[in-house]
Amino acid sequence: MKRNYKLDGCFVDPTKKFVLIHIYKNASISMRNALEMRGKYYEWDNIKDDGLITLCVIRDPLKRIISSYQYLLKLEDNGFLNKHPIYITEKTEFFKFKNLPIESFNMFLKYIEINGFYDAVTLPQVDFLSDRGITIEDIDEVFLVDRLSEDFEKFKIKYDIKSKIKHDNTSNHNISKLLNSYIENNPKIKKQIINIYKNDFEMYDSLKKNG
Repeated sequence: MKRNYKLDGCFVDPTKKFVLIHIYKNASISMRNALEMRGKYYEWDNIKDDGLITLCVIRDPLKRIISSYQYLLKLEDNGFLNKHPIYITEKTEFFKFKNLPIESFNMFLKYIEINGFYDAVTLPQVDFLSDRGITIEDIDEVFLVDRLSEDFEKFKIKYDIKSKIKHDNTSNHNISKLLNSYIENNPKIKKQIINIYKNDFEMYDSLKKNG
């Protein structure tokens, strides 16, 4: 399914020192709150040459796909219907069977495997970079969601800022735990996800390995 939009959103702090590359389902709200970026939205092409320090948060692709799946079931478009076409989601089998999480999640994986990344939250993380003509190597400060507090503390010291970060997660923890366990205990399903998000896994594994 070919998309008709670019992933060009970013957020800037009040002093215009930092710019956050916005990747959906990657602790964006936590970062925006910590750096007072809420509402300070810019298009990447209008800010990329301003000499700001670029920030980006990368997430374990397995955990991100679970979060993305749960987000879709909420049928929220947040004013971006072209990026979050809820009229497509509500007609899918995985939405109709949402009360059976394992079965529904399998249908969801099969759907995006066959139909492509129809919703922006399902897109690979690397796409949010390539749409801007950059790679992860171009980012000044990279955070990992699974060590966000630790990474942010180092960031605070380096740039002498006083902000605190609180990791906001609106996913259903029981469903997340159930699906995490299901994936880890089913090599076939795990391999399916790895194949779908091959480039994301390579990027994430490299970042984690290199600290």
